[in-house]
Amino acid sequence: MNLGKQAEVALSKGLLQHALLLYKRIPASKIKINDLLNRANVRTALNVDLELAESDLIEAESRGCSNIYVLNHNFGWLYSKQRKYKEAIERYSEALLINPNAINTLINRGSVYAHGIDANAAIADYRKVIELDHANVMAYYNLGNILKRINQFKNAIEVYEKCIELQPNHLDAINNMAGAHNSLGNLPKGLELLRDLCLNIKAPYAAYSNYLFALIHSEVHTPNNIFAEHVRIGKIIENRVKSEFVVNSNKVNKISKKKIPSWYSKCRFKKPRC
Repeated sequence: MNLGKQAEVALSKGLLQHALLLYKRIPASKIKINDLLNRANVRTALNVDLELAESDLIEAESRGCSNIYVLNHNFGWLYSKQRKYKEAIERYSEALLINPNAINTLINRGSVYAHGIDANAAIADYRKVIELDHANVMAYYNLGNILKRINQFKNAIEVYEKCIELQPNHLDAINNMAGAHNSLGNLPKGLELLRDLCLNIKAPYAAYSNYLFALIHSEVHTPNNIFAEHVRIGKIIENRVKSEFVVNSNKVNKISKKKIPSWYSKCRFKKPRC
């Protein structure tokens, strides 16, 4: 079995690093167009050697790659990783001219548009995906996020609800939907969602700060109650950091510095005045 075939087997098993090592061993004079496409994809997926990935795609294009859709989609994915958003949109759009109903390409282009480029275009791409696939959780979640970002909170909530209906354990969607309720001034509903969410050991860290933010702005909680919740949530975060430290001690500094909300170090020992 030649190196290209061995690399494809490694890819089928999800062994990206091993596949890349095999692709690198293929002599330049013997590498096939499909190998170039795959090697570029692996580099893009691993977010390594992106300039070399671009060189692979350029070579595949110059050698007359017949699968124009795949080539343009892969260029779009690479350029989005490189934050070359204009080029990414152009390539994704070229791919969609060939296959207008390509769900992955529509989602990816929508995600690029969502980087502050064109919210309405992102919404259009996500809605088209939902028309093609009514059970596409990613499309609902991304659509909810962009609607929330442009302050269409009611519409965002409706979309998040559909996302959660399809995937009840989608913790990020629950957190973001609670944030949308808070933004609408519906603090009781936001608090209800966030209180339950914070009991989940896998809740996004942002849920804790969102919960306490809603508590602080709620009119039904006294300073003492809020302080008690600060302490309780603080202990949850401490336990999570400790458990993640046990799993991977190399991540503890990153977790401690970036994931613990800024309010934690400031308020955990300070009881508010009544």
